[in-house]
Amino acid sequence: MTSSLSFKCVLSIVSGLLLGAGFFDSQLYMLTWFAFVPLLWALKNASCKESYVFGFLAGLSCYVFAAYWVVDFIVLIKRYPFGKSFLLGIVFWVYSAQLVALIAMLFRWLSLHSRFHPLILFSVITACFYGYFPMLFSCQLGESQSRFTLALQAIDVVGVSGLDVLIAMVNYMLFSALFERDGQRSTGRTKLIYGAAGCLILGWFVYSAWALHYWRDTIAGWDHLQVGLVQPNEKPESGRAKVFPGYSRAYPAEMDMTERLVANGAELVVWPEARYKRYFDEPGVADMIRGSVAQLKTPLLFQDMEKKQTNLRGESILRNGAAFLNAAGEPQPTYYKMKRVAFGEYVPLARDFPELKALAEQFFGDFTQEIESGPGRVQYQTEKFSLIPLICYEVMFPEFVANAVPDDARGYILITLSSNGWFGETIQPYQHVHSGALRAVENRLPLIHALNNGPSTVVLPDGSFFYEGEYHKGGGYLVSMPYSKQDGGSWFSRHPYLCSVVMGFILAAAVVSAVSSVIVSGKANRSFVSA
Repeated sequence: MTSSLSFKCVLSIVSGLLLGAGFFDSQLYMLTWFAFVPLLWALKNASCKESYVFGFLAGLSCYVFAAYWVVDFIVLIKRYPFGKSFLLGIVFWVYSAQLVALIAMLFRWLSLHSRFHPLILFSVITACFYGYFPMLFSCQLGESQSRFTLALQAIDVVGVSGLDVLIAMVNYMLFSALFERDGQRSTGRTKLIYGAAGCLILGWFVYSAWALHYWRDTIAGWDHLQVGLVQPNEKPESGRAKVFPGYSRAYPAEMDMTERLVANGAELVVWPEARYKRYFDEPGVADMIRGSVAQLKTPLLFQDMEKKQTNLRGESILRNGAAFLNAAGEPQPTYYKMKRVAFGEYVPLARDFPELKALAEQFFGDFTQEIESGPGRVQYQTEKFSLIPLICYEVMFPEFVANAVPDDARGYILITLSSNGWFGETIQPYQHVHSGALRAVENRLPLIHALNNGPSTVVLPDGSFFYEGEYHKGGGYLVSMPYSKQDGGSWFSRHPYLCSVVMGFILAAAVVSAVSSVIVSGKANRSFVSA
């Protein structure tokens, strides 16, 4: 018994490492398609408590492997020594491991008590939990597939949650083929379910092959937009940021690089999220930047913090904004970041429980200074192009991004402004840009992702990485990006919640079925005892 339990623990850890591999290195995406098989083997005949343990081991090994960078993050944020940062990293990993642990436990419980087939249960539970479990750094299963462009294409209909379903389905079918007896798969109901699943998988890839061919042919006929990407490569600083030698707030190094990019033909210049520029707070700085843009006659999109406003209680308000200046240097309505990072930009429930905010400020310091959520979405239109601005981790939320896309999305470009310097020289920025890249396919729009420290990227609507910049190297980069004012938008961008609602309904029905079965079984047992 002990050796069997130890073996199942090893299987769970192997499963977690396979799950993490696709996020650790985007080229290892195929491992995700069978990563759950060892865990499913461990769950055979396991109790619900054992299932939780096996799932926890898989989740823990996955996140320690793929999110090791959280230790670097804490060191840079708090300047703690490595040992203390590592202990705090364990807290993050243990919490994140609950995602896989709860999938395993709920799957096992529903398999025992509901009337739904395990293939359906595992696929739906996996998709629902990866889509809605409250992670500090959200990332869905299908976002490990950024390099598998053939598998991505159908997410323009169902979003990445549909790809999560497909991956889980393939995992369970492989497990069943390898480790279940023929008799367990020979019933008419099971054959029908496996047949339908096989047709769904086949249909997914047939549609994807057609869509990939269609979009590649379409993009080949597009004109090109000259986009200038600036990478300041600034080091993260929580205090007063210094200006590069030889420059000033009114004439930052980014503007010097912008002038060079425009001289080489840039029709749009993008600065990433970076250090405080005082654009929103000092009229003199704003006037100088606007004047420079007017002289260049080239639109500029950039990010800055706004600190000058106060609320009714007399407290200062911070807002993270994206500013857009048109070719005449005229400011357009500011987009303020709406989707904030918990414990980084706000403390959950802090308004109702001030003690939580005080505790978080004691732990995280200035990093938890409350940042107000923006009032609404903004789009920018010019004669040549239209932009949908996003700031940092907003690109990681599929439905949020789709809701920012108008019904008529032709000619729009998704642009994300990010700064990942707080993660040091780890793989995290690559995970950020590769996971966010799926938004281009979901909405069939070009995606520009400008990063302070790189690698800045341009992803086309077919999911291909048209440009991937250098990492931790400052400079300006001119990208001749395929662009059309006649294409853009998808079924998913118009109906982003459809797949999630269907999956949620199926999961709710399975839970109701299991609860009913438990209640009926309990009544039957009590009647038997009474008799």
